[in-house]
Amino acid sequence: MDKILTFIKQKPLLAIAIVLPTLAIIYGGYLALKSSDEAQRKQHAVPVEVEEVRVGSLTRTITAVGTLRANQMVELRAEVAGIVTQVNVRGGEYVEPGTLLFTLDDRSFRAEVQSAEAQLTNARLAYERAQKLSANQLTTNKKTFAEAEAGFKIAEAKLERAESDLAKTKIRAPFEGIVGIHNLSVGSHIDSNKEILTLVDVTPIKVDFRIPAEYLPYVSTGQKVSVVVDGFGKTPFPGLIEAIDSKVDPVTHSIGARAVVPNKKNLLKPGLFARVDVVVGAKDHTLIVPTAALEKQGDQEMVYKVVEGLAIHVPVITGIQEGDNIEVVRGLNPGDHVVTVGQMKIRDNTPVRYTLNGKDYAFDEEAFKKLLEKAKDKSEGKEAPKEEAKAEEQPAAAKPDAPTAADKVAETKPQEAAATPAADKPAEAKGDAPAPTTPGDAAPAPEAVPAAAPAPEAAPATDGATATPAPEATAPAVPATEGAATQTAPAALAPQDAPKP
Repeated sequence: MDKILTFIKQKPLLAIAIVLPTLAIIYGGYLALKSSDEAQRKQHAVPVEVEEVRVGSLTRTITAVGTLRANQMVELRAEVAGIVTQVNVRGGEYVEPGTLLFTLDDRSFRAEVQSAEAQLTNARLAYERAQKLSANQLTTNKKTFAEAEAGFKIAEAKLERAESDLAKTKIRAPFEGIVGIHNLSVGSHIDSNKEILTLVDVTPIKVDFRIPAEYLPYVSTGQKVSVVVDGFGKTPFPGLIEAIDSKVDPVTHSIGARAVVPNKKNLLKPGLFARVDVVVGAKDHTLIVPTAALEKQGDQEMVYKVVEGLAIHVPVITGIQEGDNIEVVRGLNPGDHVVTVGQMKIRDNTPVRYTLNGKDYAFDEEAFKKLLEKAKDKSEGKEAPKEEAKAEEQPAAAKPDAPTAADKVAETKPQEAAATPAADKPAEAKGDAPAPTTPGDAAPAPEAVPAAAPAPEAAPATDGATATPAPEATAPAVPATEGAATQTAPAALAPQDAPKP
């Protein structure tokens, strides 16, 4: 070693020329090994897809299965039998209220009307004649007058009935809607009370569904719903709850409800099945993760949480769900990384690599160890103040006891005991401090009072000194003054100057 130092001193430039390339080679090898280790770690890490736990709002939604119903629907039937003489609509056409749909042969019905009109005319004349005779008191036969009056009313009723039958030969739409497909044509014979066609009003359309009775307090008329119908994509149709049933089914413990959905383009038809989404609650500022991150292990839900590139299997408690997102009540924190794709390829404590928000992540063993040490130090740091607080409380409670105070003085002054000569040790055992040089330094003097108790411990030094220092040890109890401080020093030397037997 001396030869190397001598060589460096004699030829420093040559030594530097030799050392620097050597250090460069060593450092380059270190970097190569480090990069190879990192490459190996990245190569062994399993590629996964990860998403970040975020804070947002979710709504609690229940889905019910319903059936579409027409706003209005009627099966038109002929009230009178006859032959179709005119067809004015085709199947699938939209018609307004009062539109003429079919016309039946009405010749016999018109004849009935004419006959009823003639009978009404005769009955009216007979009634008027009887009325005049009764007014002029030309006859007292009340029976004749009553018969004339009854005949007149019967004739009026027959005419009204004949006109009604004549009107029934023309079949009209009772409301606006879409005409169903029919097979009627001119010349077809229609029997009375036989279905001719169906008229449906689908603007708006209704949907009947049932919801669990436990959600009844959260549902009311006028509440918004979303209706999804198979065949029309996933785009929901908005609607409003129109009515809620008056009773709960005791078997299924559900209650019926009806919603109204605008159907201006007449796309929805009665009879289709629909899924009705009803919002029964909302939650703000909650942790949200994709449902793809969840795994089931019995009744427990688990996720893979990534910490410094290491996938850790942690249990979570979930809450409400909305679409592909779900609330996490416990188990995760905002900003945590959770695995959403690739869970089947990894297990607990498996190194992974992924890319999130344009940044590459991989397992880093050193960073993970530092994180563990930091967490350990943090946990120990929380317990240390509690132990210190207990240590401070214990002397305060034991302060009246003289032995405890003496031990405290001995523990707080180990350096002074080491620096003082051996002859001064008995004086320090009494707790006497060095003489202060200023009036301000005399303040600790009252602490010497409890130090008088250990005075018997100094007895082995000399037999005659045991009785002598006892009364003098109380001298520091005098109020702190400059003179009192100077008197304390001789008292501390009393045991040392005592004559030996």
